[in-house]
Amino acid sequence: MQWEKPSNPSESRSKIHTLKAKSPKGEVPNCTLLLSRNLYVRLLQHWEGEKPLSRCLNELLELYAARLEKGEKLNSESSLLLYQRKKPRSSENFDRINFRPEGMDWIRLGNISRWHGVSRCFLFSYMLELYFCGKDGESGGAARKRRAA
Repeated sequence: MQWEKPSNPSESRSKIHTLKAKSPKGEVPNCTLLLSRNLYVRLLQHWEGEKPLSRCLNELLELYAARLEKGEKLNSESSLLLYQRKKPRSSENFDRINFRPEGMDWIRLGNISRWHGVSRCFLFSYMLELYFCGKDGESGGAARKRRAA
């Protein structure tokens, strides 16, 4: 069997399709998180103004990422992803929230969550709970932010 060489090499390349999204350069992705309504209300009270979710994600990663990257896994059975669950006998509802985080923050959240074997939503909620409980290690969480205000 003989292979035929294409007469014009550019013709063979035109059949290759790229999988990249066609969006303007520099545009940040539109991402979705599921948060309990209670956490979402508290988040909006602490991070007011423009792009509260994006700023919140950035600050939470600054506070907790190093500790989470070095710490024990949140899900010991990390071959299966752990997702948020509605607590039994609870009227807590989850809201679907769309926002545009910085690309590197979203990637870092994804990397840390994959290492721990949890979803991004779970990890984001976990970091928010740590922040509001004041368990922030070196930095200071909600208590530090209140003192600065």
